[in-house]
Amino acid sequence: MAAQRAGVSALVVDDSIMMRSLLRRALLAGGVNVLDVAATGQEALQKIDRLNPDVVVLDLEMPGLAGLGVLEAIMHARPRPVIMTADLTPADVQDALICLEKGALNLVPKPLAQKPGAVQDFLSDLVQKVRIAAGSNVRRVVRQQMRPGAAPPVRLAADGNGRLVAIGAGTGGPAALVKVLPSLPRDCPPAVIALHVPRLLSGALARQLDGMCSLRVREAADGELLERGTALLAPGGCHLRVRRESGRWIVRLDKAPKVCGSRPSADVLLTSVVEAAGAGAVGVVLSGVGCDGSEGVRAIRAGGGASLVQDPAGSLIAGMPDSAVATGCVDRVAGLAEMASVLVEMLSAPMPASA
Repeated sequence: MAAQRAGVSALVVDDSIMMRSLLRRALLAGGVNVLDVAATGQEALQKIDRLNPDVVVLDLEMPGLAGLGVLEAIMHARPRPVIMTADLTPADVQDALICLEKGALNLVPKPLAQKPGAVQDFLSDLVQKVRIAAGSNVRRVVRQQMRPGAAPPVRLAADGNGRLVAIGAGTGGPAALVKVLPSLPRDCPPAVIALHVPRLLSGALARQLDGMCSLRVREAADGELLERGTALLAPGGCHLRVRRESGRWIVRLDKAPKVCGSRPSADVLLTSVVEAAGAGAVGVVLSGVGCDGSEGVRAIRAGGGASLVQDPAGSLIAGMPDSAVATGCVDRVAGLAEMASVLVEMLSAPMPASA
């Protein structure tokens, strides 16, 4: 029987009766009103129409109409925040990436091993993401996603020597990167990216972006040299820092404690980039939860570099962009459609005299 509506409401969709019960109890304990549960994709769509939940918690792999099909139906006719859950085996990775592109707000991997605390960590993470999801900007972003994809690559007006691009993103970041990176030119200065995604997804996303971009895109390896025309994505679960060694920019990966609840962290990345590149650092903050990136843009301003932030009004989750803008240290704010051209304009500008 469906519960009475109050506060943040959710529908739980999973073909496992044990998982439906587990998720329902955890969400209720976390202050989320679970309106009902559904065991199949078709049942889920019927209950979404009838109950109009704020958030849908949706299993990726289900018999019949699977999670991806349910998600596409939701975003086509019933746009609302969707949090995916998945075992996230290697076989699931491609579908998981497609779900993030199609509008899923986040994906929470189910615990595969019975490590102490693994189930509780999974449930706590899910409850937090559901509560955050309720305030997301899904309907506006879905309308943006229905517009044409990334524009053709923009040409640099100067060689951009001495520039180094650092991009930080969280929830909504994969969809934003798909819009921005393919529009950057082949001769773009080197770029490094910190994105809040699990390890299995970071490598797959890098490979997917590589196939869409003039840039070479790959998952970063420790000790790798940064080169023009290449974008390196931090592996999930690792901080990425850039160091200047023997006159070259080199990637260093580590598993130091999380910063702003994240590893990789945009703050860690941006701060290291300005330490390595000084006034040549260009920081970019995209959609995401919380304040990650705000200390990074402060550091870039102090070091003489420049920063660009996604317009909070058009971000799937405005937390990171809002926090960055609130520092007063951001040079430019742009919507996704204009971000690549604004970034190239910034990279083409003369380097500061102090650089």
